[in-house]
Amino acid sequence: MLLIIPYLLSMGVCDESVEDIQHDILPLTFAQKKLYAIVVFLAIVLIANTFAKQILAVALDEKLLLLGFGLLMFVPSVGELTWDDTRNIPYEIIFLFGAGFSIASAFTQTGLASEISLHLSFISTMPLFWMFVIVALFVTFSTEVTSNTALTSIAIPIFYEFSKLLPQTEGTLLLLVATVAASFAFMLPIATPPNAIVMSSRVISIKQMATMGLKLNFIGILVLSLVAYFIWSRIL
Repeated sequence: MLLIIPYLLSMGVCDESVEDIQHDILPLTFAQKKLYAIVVFLAIVLIANTFAKQILAVALDEKLLLLGFGLLMFVPSVGELTWDDTRNIPYEIIFLFGAGFSIASAFTQTGLASEISLHLSFISTMPLFWMFVIVALFVTFSTEVTSNTALTSIAIPIFYEFSKLLPQTEGTLLLLVATVAASFAFMLPIATPPNAIVMSSRVISIKQMATMGLKLNFIGILVLSLVAYFIWSRIL
């Protein structure tokens, strides 16, 4: 997929000229260096916090850490943002993510996840390849309406129950397919942060993303199913 997707995306820009693009690497400004240092410091804090949680069983709340560093951008002489910059924040993307996690939580709280697992139990009797296709289809298009992280936390327990009905190798392959398919979220901004970042630029519309993303979804499903059936099954 790392080879296929860039190739397909490049087909639409093969006639574009790059002669006017600046190729020289410009030195960083003071503001850029300051932001670079803050991001590096945030990464170090998050990594240290992770090790502290594993080794010492004591850690800070990561959500509060991220929120704190975000607010740091508005502190005079530290960050480069002002209150007026909040007007340009893509709040619609924030609401989309909030809706995605709410849907994921509702799946669990209402018992809908367990109900879905019962209705999908028929796939355990299907040929292995088509089982991969159905699982990849279900996960790929489900992750378009909720965060792929939230969906994985729902889908993996569902398919884990299925894996108990299968031989160990086939069950492992099924879980691998479900996990990887959660990353094939190409259609909507709610699915994954990179999509939201692109959409927040307002350069392309949701219709454009969904049209191209639908094609990429089907390509991803096919590639994943073939790789799982012909390669992973031999390795395991």
